[in-house]
Amino acid sequence: MSTESTPRPEGHWIRDTVRLHWLGILIGILGIVIGIVGIVVAVAVTDQDTQYIADWPNHLDDIRKLIDRSERGDELLILVESIGYAHYSNPKDYDEYLSQLISKSAAPLDRRIPVKVLFLREEIFVSNLRVQFEQYRDKKNFKDLQQDKTFKTYVDHYIQKGWIKAPGPSSYKQLMEDLFTVSDKFCGQLKSNGVEMYAITSPQQISTTASDGSRAVLLSGEPLFFWMRFNEHKQKRNEVIFAFPKFSYGTKGHAFKSHDPKLLDELKQHFINEWDASKNSPSALSIKGNQCYLKSVDELVELAQR
Repeated sequence: MSTESTPRPEGHWIRDTVRLHWLGILIGILGIVIGIVGIVVAVAVTDQDTQYIADWPNHLDDIRKLIDRSERGDELLILVESIGYAHYSNPKDYDEYLSQLISKSAAPLDRRIPVKVLFLREEIFVSNLRVQFEQYRDKKNFKDLQQDKTFKTYVDHYIQKGWIKAPGPSSYKQLMEDLFTVSDKFCGQLKSNGVEMYAITSPQQISTTASDGSRAVLLSGEPLFFWMRFNEHKQKRNEVIFAFPKFSYGTKGHAFKSHDPKLLDELKQHFINEWDASKNSPSALSIKGNQCYLKSVDELVELAQR
């Protein structure tokens, strides 16, 4: 049997060229289709009412942007664990966040924006701090904490401001003293610049009907905190950032932003209910001047050591 190949018919190169031509066209069309699908998916993702933005506490920058976007006619409604929320983990950004709140609340009347803050009562706040720092009651664990980058940043920042004494806390008790002292100073700054603030017993469980009609519970176990820009007459620009801490699980929490009207309405109503109850409570009426808590710093430290 001959091993020579059968000669290809004359003109085969023309047919091959045509095939390659059409193959190139098909590949080009496929590329266009994939590109269009990618754009559609990207638009769908970025156009969602509710989006994940960051692990806790890296959402402070997003919160600051929300505050910066607020305009006359808006309200800033804030529900947090404490006035110093995230100041330990992110002191530099927290200072800028605090300055922004003051700049909105203390602005001239034609640009002033009401800032209302609800925070947890001291017993609940202290209980949450114990969960976060309980392990550092142990002296060995506290020495390990002193080598932690976040701890060092916190200590250096507030020593420079003159708010805590150098070289910084050397025990769990001293750390509690510093945390409460710094938080007390924040409270004084905000109140003296027109920010209204009241302590609540605890956030209630919050649920909402999502855009797809499903029912979602937003708060279970540890509290949900939020920062809302709300305008009764221009609701399309309303927005909220909400965050879930997860200290009791030993992990970082998550933060989300949303323009979902049902979620915003639910959180706004929750805030109003808590605001009205807290504003007229006996404890709120007993607090004088620029204080946030009935208990002194020493009493809070004692409570934290129980």
